[in-house]
Amino acid sequence: MRSVALIAIAAIGCAEPDGGRRFAVRDSAGVEIVESRAPSGPADAAWSVDEAPSLEIGVENGPPEYLFSRVEGALRLPDGRTAVADGGSREIRFFDRDGRFLSASGRRGGAPGEYREIIAMGYGPGDSIWVFDYGNRRFTVLTGDGEVARTLTLDPTLANVSAVGRLADGSFVVREFWSAAGSDAAVIQLGLERDPAAVARYAPDGARMDTIGLFLGRE
Repeated sequence: MRSVALIAIAAIGCAEPDGGRRFAVRDSAGVEIVESRAPSGPADAAWSVDEAPSLEIGVENGPPEYLFSRVEGALRLPDGRTAVADGGSREIRFFDRDGRFLSASGRRGGAPGEYREIIAMGYGPGDSIWVFDYGNRRFTVLTGDGEVARTLTLDPTLANVSAVGRLADGSFVVREFWSAAGSDAAVIQLGLERDPAAVARYAPDGARMDTIGLFLGRE
């Protein structure tokens, strides 16, 4: 399967149609809430995504390290390398700034450094990265060389959970969501439902710290 890694940043600028303020401040139960209506910069300074990718990795046929199945994330590291999470092989593959393969970390399994179902990855401190394994309900922090630095395992009884990101203090933010519909028949009878999803923070040792908020989840 052909996979392309695009690394770009886009920002769209727009002005208020009525020429009014770009933000509004209101108070709700003693809590100040700021609503941003438009970017603060001028519209002619907006960024856009280039049509040509800055880096292309992957082939339709060729060496296995360039073949991907379900790319779950790609990160440009501070030294110019690129890390790609491949859900099919359960590997984190590292490529140089020109897209040449360097090394791979991970495989299928439940031990540290192994994954059952990779669904997300993100930046850690320095050149480290974190990988979230839905199958093991576990965050794995890797060094820039792909070595396991530490792991954080969540409560295995959580029905559905997905990674949101990592905070500067080393804690992780996750989204926990549920479905009240017990079967397809119930969905047909009751129609679409939108159950709540909790966004929670977990300490580096895996202990739940607090609930950030409760929001509407998927339909």
